[in-house]
Amino acid sequence: MLDTMAEGRLIVGMLRGTTNEMMTYDLNPEESRERTDEGMELILRAWKEPEPFGWQGRHFHYRTVSVWPKPLQQPLPPTYALGTSREASDFAARNHIGLGVSFGPFDAMGRVTGYYKEECARYGWQPEPHQIIYRANILIAETHEKAQQALAQYPREAVFRLKDRVAATLLEVDQRNVAGEGRRPANVNRALPINFCGGPDEIVAQLKEAREQIGCGVVDLSFQTPGSEDPDALMEALELFGKKVLPHIRDI
Repeated sequence: MLDTMAEGRLIVGMLRGTTNEMMTYDLNPEESRERTDEGMELILRAWKEPEPFGWQGRHFHYRTVSVWPKPLQQPLPPTYALGTSREASDFAARNHIGLGVSFGPFDAMGRVTGYYKEECARYGWQPEPHQIIYRANILIAETHEKAQQALAQYPREAVFRLKDRVAATLLEVDQRNVAGEGRRPANVNRALPINFCGGPDEIVAQLKEAREQIGCGVVDLSFQTPGSEDPDALMEALELFGKKVLPHIRDI
């Protein structure tokens, strides 16, 4: 319905979520991957299937599934599986959809997207750059020095702290992350990193590096203005990006 109302401009990202969210709803975190995959497969089929169908899976049971209206974009809106696990890449490659990665260093996220491309080739297709999204934080200022001053004010501790047992579970269950060797340390108590930081020329260079290492054709940027709650500061950052960065990255 939203795709129809937006005249075919809907973009969809589907992700598993985090272990603490599963535990909030009294679900077994060990089953989160298979529950997510089954749910996403059901959604994709409901969008594409022209006739009503039944679904009897392990986690979802429906005698009749019939979704109307169908998305205006056929056979699907631009759709992405989000995550850095092998399973997320496998699912995206198997279903011929895009992959979204977030907040990690360029080289680590490049390992994820490299694996995704290998899996796509195994299924007989190659993704376009626009089918790889990199979501990241950006801190842009007029000069390098001003950006570093702002970075020094960026919060290093999150506003909440998980109980030790929950934090241990977060570390334990996700051992299939492609970005690191074996299991990754979960970002449990820390603020999310700043991935792009500097003056306009530095940001342009960093975006080009991200394009080369990750292969992303789309960047989803969250603009940070540490130490200021004034919306004008955010607007100034956006304007600076639009005038001095955007014209230099359109061709990459």
